[in-house]
Amino acid sequence: MKKNKFALLLVAVMAMFSLSSCLDGDNNSTAMYSGYVKVKGFFQNYKFETTDGIEINPLNQGALHDLGMAHYALLNFSYEVDQLTSQTTKLDATLLNIMPIETSYSSVVRPDGEKPKANAPILLAGGYGTPVQFAWNENTMFLPIKYLVKRVADKSEMDLELKSHRFELYYDQNEPDAKKGEIVLHLRHSVMKEAENAERDYESFRIVHFDLAQVMAVYQSEHGELPSTLVIEFEKSDKGIYDDKIESERVTLDYSNVLKGFKK
Repeated sequence: MKKNKFALLLVAVMAMFSLSSCLDGDNNSTAMYSGYVKVKGFFQNYKFETTDGIEINPLNQGALHDLGMAHYALLNFSYEVDQLTSQTTKLDATLLNIMPIETSYSSVVRPDGEKPKANAPILLAGGYGTPVQFAWNENTMFLPIKYLVKRVADKSEMDLELKSHRFELYYDQNEPDAKKGEIVLHLRHSVMKEAENAERDYESFRIVHFDLAQVMAVYQSEHGELPSTLVIEFEKSDKGIYDDKIESERVTLDYSNVLKGFKK
């Protein structure tokens, strides 16, 4: 039933999010949901859509800040269970936490093309309580990234610092290390002022959405089928400086299971 599917649907989320039920008398009438949603509407009139296609109507709209250009978010909310039936398409909910998710670039580097430049390392890609996840389809990927930023006290300065970080994902058609049935996607991190990397010693975390439709289409045209394994390679360091001590790290995913999960 949709009711059960919705109540049990979870995406692995940060520690501040959780799934639980709140007791109301002798009945579990209130439940909590954590997961990825699509952002609909606009500031002061936001709606959200779950992976089930259920529209979430926030009862506390005033608690929301402007989500800017975010198309997706990680949302935690509570709702009354008795609203859910097999025909439920809309749900009133009280929002508890929200993390807007930025959409970044995924590209194909042709045999004679130039690879995206990077000037900052990454602490961790995937993991950190939130593994790499796919939602809605096999090309909509959410990648958690842990990295270093400058430690500033002023909120406006921190906003500028966070906006100065950019993450890109590319597929190299000349990939020398790819095995049969494997696609390697390279994650790269760049900042606007590389000279300030030595000051970047404060851990930050974000989830980035990547659309893999183009890279998967190119891979399929080359190999006649989609990959069974997806590898995300990134440049790792526990310091903000981009130097020769950076190591190449890899996260390996069973992409065949992702494809099976969305097969109709």
